[in-house]
Amino acid sequence: MTPEAMRIAIAEACRWKPDRRGHWKSPHGNCHDDIDGLPNFPENLDACAEMRKCVPKGKRQEYGIVLVDLVARDLGDEWVWNVADATAAQHCETFLRVMERWVEE
Repeated sequence: MTPEAMRIAIAEACRWKPDRRGHWKSPHGNCHDDIDGLPNFPENLDACAEMRKCVPKGKRQEYGIVLVDLVARDLGDEWVWNVADATAAQHCETFLRVMERWVEE
């Protein structure tokens, strides 16, 4: 998925709502003019920390398993050490796969 597609899919999964004009409203009621107002989940670990709060308790174990698999795929033999250093993009892919919103390109 492109970073923009990831941002939109994550925002929707976390209950952000677009209106007819393309403005996005956060779950807290804040309004943003366009996609640029959405958190930059694929590049920002702080945004990912907020994103992970949207993972239901029943899917948290799956999230951990998928994240380990993605880090192992990307980093090879060093994955056990590097899982703590997972990138924002890896967290986003994990989230979208667990929430069944990942789209293969």
